[in-house]
Amino acid sequence: MSKEDEITKLREIISNCKNYCENCCPELVNPFYLKNIPPPETIGYWNDAFKNYDAKLMIVGQDWGSEEYLKEWIKKNGGKIPKPYNEYSPTFRNLMYYLEKAKIDKKDIYLTNAVLCLREGNESSGNKNKPQKKHFRNCSQFLKRQIEIIQPKIVATLGLEALNIMLEIFKIPKKVKTLNDLAGKIIAEKSEVFPKIKIFPLFHTGIKGMNMRKHLSKNDNIILEDFKELKRCLEET
Repeated sequence: MSKEDEITKLREIISNCKNYCENCCPELVNPFYLKNIPPPETIGYWNDAFKNYDAKLMIVGQDWGSEEYLKEWIKKNGGKIPKPYNEYSPTFRNLMYYLEKAKIDKKDIYLTNAVLCLREGNESSGNKNKPQKKHFRNCSQFLKRQIEIIQPKIVATLGLEALNIMLEIFKIPKKVKTLNDLAGKIIAEKSEVFPKIKIFPLFHTGIKGMNMRKHLSKNDNIILEDFKELKRCLEET
């Protein structure tokens, strides 16, 4: 079975997990069950635009965003979902900017998230609808399956939550409380589950994450340096 067929099969599983999500994660909304909104073509709205199944680099963010944010974008775009639909959000715009500056080809990446459902409410809800540990663990089976299918050389994680669930999936007994000493370099510990795949932590590319990275490192260019190091590691694999 081809990788595309495997992802299609996974998409069907994800789209049919409504009851499981309602029991475990009632705070989130499965995008495949939204009314009057086209479902993702693959596993999520970012993934629809960045889905190179032979990618050496997999980038894992936190979540797809909120239900109301998606509806707002559809309204602005004449009832259609732009690809990617959140290209003007600060988080996504910053990610694309640093990939370009580091000369990492955006066509050669596979982009996904640790939480595949949408948050209820809007982007200004803050911590009220922020994904919790149970949400990351609930979706971790789908994230692990994507890694098994894509078989990237490097998995780059955006933010602390994405990194910690990745460490659980890789069965690396390491709990990270701060990213500053780990960001911009390969995780040293080896995984028995995915021994040939490397984890590369990055700060989240939202405004808060970027400001924190610059403040802690006292270096305004540190984020670009992180992405350039990611580029160098990709070239070595």
